[in-house]
Amino acid sequence: MRTSNGETQLLELTARRFAAQAEASGIAEDQERALSLYEQAWELGMVADPSTAVPGFVTGVWGRGAVEGNLRPSLRVLSILGEISAGFAAMIHAQGLACLALDGAPVFPARARLALGWLSEYGIPIGRRGGSAGAGMALRSASGVLYLEGTLRFLMASGSPQGYLLFARQTDPSDGEEWALIALDAATPGIRVEPLPERLGLRIVWMAHLHGEGIPLAPERILLRGAEAHQRLEQIIAIDWLGQAAIALGVIRRSLREACAYAQQRYQGGRLIIDHPAVQLLLGAAVSDQAILEAILERHADMSLKAIRHDVLLRWAATAKLAIGEHAYRAVTNSMQVLGGYGYMEDYGFAGRLRDVATLRTLHGAPDPIRMVLAESLRTEVRA
Repeated sequence: MRTSNGETQLLELTARRFAAQAEASGIAEDQERALSLYEQAWELGMVADPSTAVPGFVTGVWGRGAVEGNLRPSLRVLSILGEISAGFAAMIHAQGLACLALDGAPVFPARARLALGWLSEYGIPIGRRGGSAGAGMALRSASGVLYLEGTLRFLMASGSPQGYLLFARQTDPSDGEEWALIALDAATPGIRVEPLPERLGLRIVWMAHLHGEGIPLAPERILLRGAEAHQRLEQIIAIDWLGQAAIALGVIRRSLREACAYAQQRYQGGRLIIDHPAVQLLLGAAVSDQAILEAILERHADMSLKAIRHDVLLRWAATAKLAIGEHAYRAVTNSMQVLGGYGYMEDYGFAGRLRDVATLRTLHGAPDPIRMVLAESLRTEVRA
C-alpha cells in the first residue's frame, strides 16, 4: 500500500484548499466552528477512522497509508493545517493516534471520536527510566475479575469522545509487570472524565484527565498485552512527537511568512524595516530554524511506519520533539519580534502562535526526559 507521489500531491492539494476555506471561516479559536470543519475534513478523507470500510481508515492522518505506505502525507497535512490553526491540526492528530493504536480492531463504529491515554504524572514510559515510572492506570485482578483504576493525563480529542483507548499496567505475581491496551466505550461505568479549563495554547482541542475508579473490565476489551502492547505504546509516543513537530513547522511557516510581509511594507527611519540589519538577523535566524526542523522531519518521511526500525523511530521522534523547543519556539519568537510591540497584540496572531508552540514544546513529554531517551539510545549504540 505504498503511497505514490501523485496521491501525496493530491492529498496535499486537498489539504491546502481545505486550509484556505477553514481560515476564511475564522477557525482560529472557535471550537464550535472547528468541530464543523472537522466533519468536513472527515468527508475529505483527512481524518483517520476506526472503521476499515471508511476511506479515512487508509488516507486519514496516521491511517493505514502511514503504516504500510509512508509517513510523508500525514506529516504534510499536519504542517499545512498547523499554518492556519495548531489547535485544529492537533484535533486531527489526536484522532489519528487513537486509530493507529486501535489498528483496525472492530471495536468502535465509523466516525467515532476517540481519545487515547497513556501519560501518568511520573514521566514517559520509554527507556530504563520510563520503565520504572509510575503507571497512570493499573489493571488489577480481584476474585477473578479485572478492574481498572488510576489516572491518565492530558487525553486529547476532537471533541467529547465516544470511546477511549487506554494503556495500563498489570501487576501479577506469576507473570510480573506487563502493559495492556484497553478499549472502552465512553459510557462505561466507573469512568470519570475531568475536562481541563481553557488553556493558553491549542485552545480548541478537547483535553481532559481520565480517572478510573474500579472499572470492571471484560477480557475482550483488552486488545494487546505484554511486550506487544508496550511496543505499540512506544510507537504511538514516537508518532505523537513527530506529529507535534509537523504542526510546529506549520506554525513557523505562517509566522515567518507574515513577518516578512510586514517587514516589506512598514518603514522605520526612512527605510523599509526589512532593510535594517537587526530585522535581517531575526528573519535569517528564523529561516535557519525552519530549515532545521524541515530537515529533521524529512529524515525518514518516505518510509512506512512498519518498515522503520523501532530504535530509529524513537530517536527520530525524540529529536523532532526537542526541535520544537529549540527551533520552532525561537523561530516564532524572532518572527514576532520583527513587528516590535505590535507582535504582542492579539490582532496580529503571533501571540497565539507563540502560545501554541509553547504548549507543543512540553505536551506529552518534557525536554529533559526526552534527552535521557536519546542518551540511552547512544549508549546502547556504542555498546553494540
